[in-house]
Amino acid sequence: MLVRVTFDYQVWAKPRDALLFPVGVFIQLVAVPVLYAPLQSIWPGTFSDAKIQDNARDLADRAGGLSTVVLIMMVVIGAPIVEELVYRGFLQRYLATRFTRAASWLLVAGLFTAIHLRPVEFPGLAVFSLAVGAAALVAERIDAPIALHIGFNAAGLLLAF
Repeated sequence: MLVRVTFDYQVWAKPRDALLFPVGVFIQLVAVPVLYAPLQSIWPGTFSDAKIQDNARDLADRAGGLSTVVLIMMVVIGAPIVEELVYRGFLQRYLATRFTRAASWLLVAGLFTAIHLRPVEFPGLAVFSLAVGAAALVAERIDAPIALHIGFNAAGLLLAF
């Protein structure tokens, strides 16, 4: 079974995948704030830092003790693995057999962004989703986007605490 999952999802980590962890951190700490700066100046009430970070802060505020450890494990490890297996490992690869690789990349990025159901987060999620999708395209494996996703989520959760 493990061999089949490894083959189907292109799961075999390489040391260079770890280099994408800081890329995820960079996107969260630098690229997303730069993206939101003009939006905040045009629509300050809609794109305030408080509204953008509401979801993460709500999760962090409700956590305490053991639930903090569980939250960190779910957000930093669990979500990136599950989401990348589904979106880039399955959907993006499947759609690439029906459409071009570029079309599958854009379709899955749009779906990933929309499925989070928080319009205020859409600009940042779109940039992030394009980055993890590109990592999957370039690496042709799922480990690279997982590492990038872990960095992005870890930095975001750190900001929430």
